[in-house]
Amino acid sequence: MAIAITVIASAPAFAQSGSIQTTVPDGKTAFLTVTTSGSSNCFQASGNSWSSADIGKYFVARGLGISATEWTFTSKIASVPDSAHICTVDTPTLAKSGANVLSFWGTDQTANLQTAFTNGATSGRGAAVTGGIYLVSTPLSCMPPPLPWNNTTGSPPLCQFSPGAYLLYVGSNPANGAFVTFGSVAPDYSGYLREAVVQGGTIDCNFICGYAEFFPHFKHLKRSFQKTKNALWAGVRYNDSVNAPSASGGIVDFANDYEWDTIQLNITNISSAAQPVITTQQPHGLTGARFVSIVGANNVPSGIPLTFWAESLSPTTLLIHGINGSAWAPFAGSALLSLALPGYRKPVTFYTATPTIPPVVNTDGLYSTGGVGGHIQNNDLIDVYNVSSTGTGYDGTYTAKNLTGAGADGNWQLSLFDGANPVDGRSITVTGAGWLVKKYGLVPCSAGQCPLNAGVYMDGATDAEFQNNTINGTVVAFFANPTAGGYDGKYMGNHVWNYPQAGPMLYSHSIAGDNSLIGEQVDCPAWFGPKFTARNNTIMGSEMNCSGFNSNPDAMTTYLRLDKNASASIWGGRIKGQSSPTARPQFEVSDASVAGSPAQNAGHPNYKRFGLEADNTIYTVSDSYRWSLTGATSAAQPQGSTRYLGPTGAQPSAVNATYLAAYPGRAIKMTIQVDATPSAGQSFTFIANNGATTLGSCSVSTGAYSCEAELHGYIGVGNNLYIQSIFTATSGPANVRYALTFDG
Repeated sequence: MAIAITVIASAPAFAQSGSIQTTVPDGKTAFLTVTTSGSSNCFQASGNSWSSADIGKYFVARGLGISATEWTFTSKIASVPDSAHICTVDTPTLAKSGANVLSFWGTDQTANLQTAFTNGATSGRGAAVTGGIYLVSTPLSCMPPPLPWNNTTGSPPLCQFSPGAYLLYVGSNPANGAFVTFGSVAPDYSGYLREAVVQGGTIDCNFICGYAEFFPHFKHLKRSFQKTKNALWAGVRYNDSVNAPSASGGIVDFANDYEWDTIQLNITNISSAAQPVITTQQPHGLTGARFVSIVGANNVPSGIPLTFWAESLSPTTLLIHGINGSAWAPFAGSALLSLALPGYRKPVTFYTATPTIPPVVNTDGLYSTGGVGGHIQNNDLIDVYNVSSTGTGYDGTYTAKNLTGAGADGNWQLSLFDGANPVDGRSITVTGAGWLVKKYGLVPCSAGQCPLNAGVYMDGATDAEFQNNTINGTVVAFFANPTAGGYDGKYMGNHVWNYPQAGPMLYSHSIAGDNSLIGEQVDCPAWFGPKFTARNNTIMGSEMNCSGFNSNPDAMTTYLRLDKNASASIWGGRIKGQSSPTARPQFEVSDASVAGSPAQNAGHPNYKRFGLEADNTIYTVSDSYRWSLTGATSAAQPQGSTRYLGPTGAQPSAVNATYLAAYPGRAIKMTIQVDATPSAGQSFTFIANNGATTLGSCSVSTGAYSCEAELHGYIGVGNNLYIQSIFTATSGPANVRYALTFDG
């Protein structure tokens, strides 16, 4: 039987077999021995035999640039004086002399990559990026095949990367912030990705571009075995909620990595002063102020945060704000300085608020000295949480105005506004300290709104599945646009953490509702685990791991944050401390069931706090875990004397009078009462101490019988606490009752 065969005279180009491959790049990397002066564009770069063939190549070196590029230097080679020296078009900012400077160099591979991407799309064959180091000066676009063959039956051929392919960006931040964009938001759907698969390679933004990868419009997307690095806004962005012609569909994000490289400078001294000064061996390149981290300093006591707001005094000195180091030991040995993440957020203490319109909040550490990053400035949005109060309460989001401050260690104030309108605080009485932090969310960027230092940014994508990913070096690991996404996600077996050099993570997840988190691990230092903004979330068998890691010195490590109307069910899980913890059974956490929370606080979020207790298991409280140390003298203290108050009353020396702290926490308040007032012109002075560190003081003057002091400081388990009581020469005697209050 004859079979009729139809002959196609001209088959479409996309029917060819095999992907379009890139040519092998000439990029190289090595740890070089570099000596720069900070004023010359010619310098030693030993470790490679340079020649005239290298002229015109891009050159990247970690640790030679300005702080705005995280100390990374990017330029072109202008000339080669000899095999051990090069001259670049730009001058390295930092003077440096040393080995192990991570460097990259090579010719611009933009054309190599973009030609393969374009030909792979138009031919319908896709593109394959071979192994090698690609220095790229222009953002890349990977499109699907032309319509109507864009995935009519299966996954469209796109751009795939060899595991050994390393793409390093050396241009300027693109208009849309993205190094590599897959597809487009074209209204004819010619850039719509249907059932797309992308995998392999390392995409490094080099502290220049906003996103390493961007997927603006898709039906269903699978991404795996990729690493994104050093992106200012997020490692990868899913969806464009503003410009796409329709909502994007689901994501499967599997076994991917995100990293942020930290560069360190040697510290030669940290002064013991009310405002400590850091001296660096090399110029730090910092202008204005920024959060920095100190690692390995012998004189920074255990229990003190390692991330500080620092202001440039000179090319090699930085002034630390917000901590009193006058009792610190002399600096010895060595230490390292690094820049915290540009978007770093540090919660500060909310002590009190006046019952006025607007309420004036007394707090610490606002650092309104200028600069960039996560410090609070006038008209910033701030989140307030964990404040114990009567009345309607203060938990919520506000605008900060009227910032004032007396100094680095003094009391700072701000007024609370709802937008432009002052908040009415007349019916609210604060009964316990809480926290406030500069709000994290979408902020203006050169390409519109974007997050800062996120691992993954979901801008409207739903039904996302994230499995077995590792994310290191973010303010928020998984962030969803709060107005457009973050629903119906499944997060399984992901591991997120920051090294202490980057500063503690703010949230592991900031997502909405109907999400499931299973087997997630968040390593300290971190302020919070997941934050939910909507209802019906589930957490199962997930932990915050602070064992062997750098837990937050003030013990403000919180398992879960629920915003207004959010809820979550929790099965098992734990905060893991230095001893073996146990998991809790199931319990429900929601805005309707938070014990002790002012549920009747309509308009304010309700939540439970999970922190570190003595046995390191999870515990729940409606506000901070608060504890006090109290006592009284058994006999009147004589005039003209100094005594030390502790668990055994008044003692002649501090060593016999100390409380031994059984819990970690923050010093909040000292309360003093006496049974006799000082004589005319005399006083009783009381100083709260944590070892050699002063936490605060107050005085009882003539006619008074009590005083209170707000305390500033962090308490570690085993710290020695006591009150120094000083009676002036003719004050007269008195008995003293005293209490120190702490917030865990």
